[in-house]
Amino acid sequence: MSTVDDFDELKCRYIIKGTLTNLSQLHIGAGTADTEFSMIDGPVIRLRVGSDELPYIPGSTLKGIFRTEVERYFRAIGEKVCYPYDHESVCNKAGDDGSLGDLCPVCEIFGSQKIASHIIISDAVLNKDAQVFLKVKPGVAINRITGATQRGAFYTFETVQPGAVFDFEMQIINIDMREDGKKQRAIKFVLRQLRDGWLQVGGKRSTGLGYIKIREVDGEPDARVIEIRPEYLETFKFPELKFNEFIGE
Repeated sequence: MSTVDDFDELKCRYIIKGTLTNLSQLHIGAGTADTEFSMIDGPVIRLRVGSDELPYIPGSTLKGIFRTEVERYFRAIGEKVCYPYDHESVCNKAGDDGSLGDLCPVCEIFGSQKIASHIIISDAVLNKDAQVFLKVKPGVAINRITGATQRGAFYTFETVQPGAVFDFEMQIINIDMREDGKKQRAIKFVLRQLRDGWLQVGGKRSTGLGYIKIREVDGEPDARVIEIRPEYLETFKFPELKFNEFIGE
């Protein structure tokens, strides 16, 4: 059960810093083109960095994928999970009477409409030393009856080509990863998927787009974990863990 003192004091904080790369083409859409004169119907989302507008992976996109995978994990082991947009769910009513009550395990980790999240994921911006290559791909709609191309349904969309490098930062707040509880196991389950390249983000996933993973350098995940605990605050010397050590491998 979550308690009201979940954030009142620092119990532990883990900061994961590393780099991500996309194994397949990546399309996180910006909605529509910026101008009516654009030749691309579906450009990728961009972030202004200095004078440049560069592709990036929004932190909300990454957090959404993490939450979805954690929901699947808990359902697979028989845990009850709420629907986050159900305003009548127990989790979204928590806090109305000043108490948190019994939250589902997913909301205990990622928060709800009433409770703050224990997970923070920043925007994954393009690494300053990385190059990025973009490609415009054509798309068509297929008529379900004739099996032929639907007239007037040709479109184009932009993709980031495989091998781009994005900076990744994630924080885990006041969930003690030294313990072996169900929340800790769920978080490690998702981090293993990210390490091994099993997660997809963005659009066109049914056609194989969007696979990402933690980049490897010299055969090891390019990520480190900084552990902050009250006993380290006096010296401000925080231990760093290797990523595989952190997830228990």
